[in-house]
Amino acid sequence: MFIRGSGFFPEEGGDPRDHYHDSIGLLYQESETFSPRGPWKEFPGNPILVHGERTAYDGKHLLDCTPVWGTVPDGQNALVMFYKGVSYEHGACLAAAYSTDLGRSFEKLSRNPLQSFIGPCDAIFHEGLFYVFYGDMKYDTAKRKPTDKLKTYLAITPDPAKFAETPRRLVLDTGPEGSFDSMSVHGGRVFRIANRWYMVYQCSRRHIDYPDRFHVAWSDDLVTWTKVTNEQPFFQRGPSGAWDEGGIWFGEVFEHDGSLYMYYEGWGSGKPGYDRRRPYQPGGRSQTGLASVSVDTFLRWCGQP
Repeated sequence: MFIRGSGFFPEEGGDPRDHYHDSIGLLYQESETFSPRGPWKEFPGNPILVHGERTAYDGKHLLDCTPVWGTVPDGQNALVMFYKGVSYEHGACLAAAYSTDLGRSFEKLSRNPLQSFIGPCDAIFHEGLFYVFYGDMKYDTAKRKPTDKLKTYLAITPDPAKFAETPRRLVLDTGPEGSFDSMSVHGGRVFRIANRWYMVYQCSRRHIDYPDRFHVAWSDDLVTWTKVTNEQPFFQRGPSGAWDEGGIWFGEVFEHDGSLYMYYEGWGSGKPGYDRRRPYQPGGRSQTGLASVSVDTFLRWCGQP
């Protein structure tokens, strides 16, 4: 399991405010005794993917890890990690790195950053092509503020390094004004079950980046996506006072022993009085949660026979 961890690097020296970074770490279990509920062990070599130099495109933070096994242009099988890099001067960007040792170490692409002002949702390697899903919106570069809603796009390429040369496709739009996903649809994680692709995506009617709900879309070809029509919410943040009372992100779903399990990131304080309406309130923190449902129940919720 790859995770985003936040912490301090005091050995860097200089301004103490620059010591705080997001980086990517690795957790693991023995395959013979694997359980979705853990326990997970921390890889001793963490972090396995760390921020760059201060002036680099990812010199401040490195987060939103999106790993996928695929065949790179030289014919070698590798783990490709798409991620969002954040710089001190130019904001966020999409970048990628390769690993040939099962994710224990990575080499960043020389062509990074692949594109500015976007971040990855998920990546699928299918029939020799990388399907890279990412969030994008209109952005005022001078003011460094969004001017539109956050939507999900797709790029299809045989080579991650050529992402910028690939035409983009809008695959998941925001909903009608006032609907639960009318402001943002992002962070979609894709999985396949019962001969169909499904995407669990995070959404909000209020915030660009503080979603309170997950919903689902489906596809037969990874390109054309249809939102599930169901008045019952698929998944929502926890109640006031819960550890995930604020925002929830990146619902990663997989099948195990006839059930679907979903790891997700949640933000909250777990204490009374937290203001759930305002993003990233002081006293909150990010943690990883687990939810589950039977395969049959999930398919019925999606309206599938």
